[in-house]
Amino acid sequence: MNTKHQAWWAALVLTIALVASTVVAQVTEEVEEATRATEEATEEANEAVEGTEEAVQEAEETAQEAEEGAAEAVQEAAEAEQEAAEAAQEAEETAQEAEEAEQAIEQGAQQEDEAAPETEETAQEAPAPEEEEGEVEEVPELDTEPTNEEFEDGDELTDGGEVPPEVPAGTLPENAHIRIGRVGSARGGMRPQAFMGAVQSRGTWIRQCYAAALERNGDAAGVIVIRGTSGGGGQFHHVRVQTNTTGDDELGQCVVQAIDSIEMLPRQRQHRRTLPQTHFRIPIRFWTE
Repeated sequence: MNTKHQAWWAALVLTIALVASTVVAQVTEEVEEATRATEEATEEANEAVEGTEEAVQEAEETAQEAEEGAAEAVQEAAEAEQEAAEAAQEAEETAQEAEEAEQAIEQGAQQEDEAAPETEETAQEAPAPEEEEGEVEEVPELDTEPTNEEFEDGDELTDGGEVPPEVPAGTLPENAHIRIGRVGSARGGMRPQAFMGAVQSRGTWIRQCYAAALERNGDAAGVIVIRGTSGGGGQFHHVRVQTNTTGDDELGQCVVQAIDSIEMLPRQRQHRRTLPQTHFRIPIRFWTE
C-alpha cells in the first residue's frame, strides 16, 4: 500500500473515531439527563406518598372528631328531650293545681252566696259565742264608725311587697302615718293576724296611695274601712270601701285595689289544702302630724 492510501485510511479511521466519540458523548449526556429526571420523579413520588399518608391521617382524625361530636350531639339531644318532658309534666301539674284552685274558688263563692242570707239571719238571732282557742272573733258592728280603741292594738303600716307600674309612684312624707286597726273576721276559722300580715304585704302600695292623696290634698286624713271575703282558694273577693272619712274617693279605691290583689294560696299549696272562707273588716287610719 502506498503512502497516499495509508493517509486516506488514517483520515477515515480518525473521522470514524471522532464521530463515535461525539455520539458516545451525546448518549452519555442523555443518559445522565434521564437519570436526573428519574431521580426527580422518584423524589416527587416519595413526597406525594408522604402527602397522601398525611392526608389519610388527617382524614381519619377528622372522621373521629366528627364521630365524637355526633355522639355528644345525640347525648345532648336526649338530655334536652328529657328536660322538655319533665318541664311539660311540671307545667301539666301546675295547670292541674290551678284548675283545682279555680274550682275551689268557684265552689267557695257559690257556697258563700248560698249561705250568706242564712248566716246574716243566724248572726242576728244567735247570741255571740264565747271566744275559745282556735276561734275567730265576730265581725264588729258595721253601722258604727271605728273607735280609737280599735287602733290601740293595731300596727303601723310599713313598706312591703311589690307595686304595679300603673300605681303612681310617690314617697310618703315623714310626718304622714298609716295604721291598721283591729281586724274583724268571722266564719271559716282564719284569724285576724293573718289578715293583718296580708295587708302589711301591700304596705308600699297603700303608702303610695296615701302619698298621691296628699299631693292632691295636703290635709287628707281619716279612716277607711275595707270590707270583703277571703275565698276558699285564698284570693280576696268582693273587696269594697265600707267607710271613708278622708274625703278622697281615689284613695279609697286605690286601697281597695291593693287589698283585692292579695292571694294567700301559694303559701298553702305545700300543705295541699284550701283556705277557709272568711268575711273580714279592716279599718285603716290615715293622718299627718
